[in-house]
Amino acid sequence: MVNTVSHGWLSDNRIYYCKLSDVSRESVDELVKQSIEVTRTWDTNHPRLMLYDFSDERVRLTPYIAARSKDITDVIGGLSGRTAFLLASTFESQFLAHYLMRIVRHRVRHVVMRVFYDRQQALNWLEELL
Repeated sequence: MVNTVSHGWLSDNRIYYCKLSDVSRESVDELVKQSIEVTRTWDTNHPRLMLYDFSDERVRLTPYIAARSKDITDVIGGLSGRTAFLLASTFESQFLAHYLMRIVRHRVRHVVMRVFYDRQQALNWLEELL
């Protein structure tokens, strides 16, 4: 496990979270690998609820992150649900927010995506579907 990526389950194993703490290729690859594994094995009787924590100020949009994000969206298939992105309140995070809402959201129209700057608000929003 790459130590700049942490992941696990919340809310009785119904919400999956993944926290990225830097933008190295190794860390991004680990995040993508974990996200794909979880998505492929998701119980289709439940909505796919994901929390991506990109709130570390070192996390910013890079060409590599943009390219690898497609690998995650490609495996979502017919799953529906919600994805919350937790970002830092920085100028650089605004570029990432724009990318997530304008580009990624259009790849997967049946998953509702929102950007948050407060973890509890993100969790509350995801838990609405539990």
